[in-house]
Amino acid sequence: MMVVGYKGIRKDGQAVYGNGKKKLKAGVWLEEKKADVAASGYHFSDNPLVALGYYGDPERDTWYLVLADGDIDEDSSGRMTCTRIKLHKELTLAEMVFAAMDFIVEHPENEDCTYGAKIFTECSWQDCPYAIIRAKEPMARGKMGQLIGMLEEEPDSTEIRSATLFTVDGERYKPDTWYTLRKGEVIELNERKISGNDSVDGEADEEQE
Repeated sequence: MMVVGYKGIRKDGQAVYGNGKKKLKAGVWLEEKKADVAASGYHFSDNPLVALGYYGDPERDTWYLVLADGDIDEDSSGRMTCTRIKLHKELTLAEMVFAAMDFIVEHPENEDCTYGAKIFTECSWQDCPYAIIRAKEPMARGKMGQLIGMLEEEPDSTEIRSATLFTVDGERYKPDTWYTLRKGEVIELNERKISGNDSVDGEADEEQE
């Protein structure tokens, strides 16, 4: 049965993980004799977080929606490999992050299969191309051009209450400025008043005289 999934590769077409370097070409069916995760076959996953975990640098990597067929092998972490694959459609980083967030919304209980994808709890202000923050009260600030995805959990469960994805553009969303997501609304925060007497930078506020 044919499976739709996600795969990351280098921009020069090289796939460098799994069973070693391969040169892949988009739009054609590629075939191998055996599918064995981390050993043989063409690797992919129906979880876009796995692809982002291995290939997460937009300066070096690109991503594809793939069609997988033939023999298919899968391990417990969500990695998959197949004997036939087709790189069907190239995806932007924003499309991959959106797909990853959609996967989280559909599988809120699946918190472990991220394979190094940039998923944070509570807050993020790291220097990275993208960040996905999942929490009861998600908080983030980023640099210019950074993609920020926020997933707000329900107060009494891990179900996702609301989600948003935006780019720090210097106009609507400013760099080095804290934002949170409350009931689907992105709200700018005063970082010195986010958590009582402690700022999100981890430095205690000075007492007022």
